[in-house]
Amino acid sequence: MSAQSSTIAIEDTRNVILTGGSSGIGFATACKFLRDKNTHVVIIDKNPIPEKCKQKLDKIKHATSRFSFKQFDFVNTDKIAKMIEKVFNHHFNKTEINVLINNHAKFEFGKLGIPKTGSKTKTDCNIPLIDWKETFEINLISHAMNIQAVIPYMRKNKVQIQN
Repeated sequence: MSAQSSTIAIEDTRNVILTGGSSGIGFATACKFLRDKNTHVVIIDKNPIPEKCKQKLDKIKHATSRFSFKQFDFVNTDKIAKMIEKVFNHHFNKTEINVLINNHAKFEFGKLGIPKTGSKTKTDCNIPLIDWKETFEINLISHAMNIQAVIPYMRKNKVQIQN
């Protein structure tokens, strides 16, 4: 096999953006994608990837796959488009984005109300309006903004829909 045939063209790589991938379901999803050949997963999370998780990703990934990490807090909805542009330009070398998985979330359990009132249980505590607004920003608005920001970089994809 020649050296040229063993290298993988950037255009042949499947580029994946995975938000909220430093732990839990997101991390398991990153593991699944990285087992496939020619896959580049960019994990975007507000929390760094623990070292033991990085080691696991390195160990299980296919020889032709790779992962990158970008730290970003999705409460900054006004900066999402710029962050996606940077991922496209610097991580995917301006090729294309094939997959977006919006997995990040903020969990606030309770009901909207006056703080420090209610029964004080984890499911029946009152949560200040500011926390509700931040949860809404992260769990809904930032997901929509990610989709909107990624679309121009996905239009190059030649997707064929089969009936």
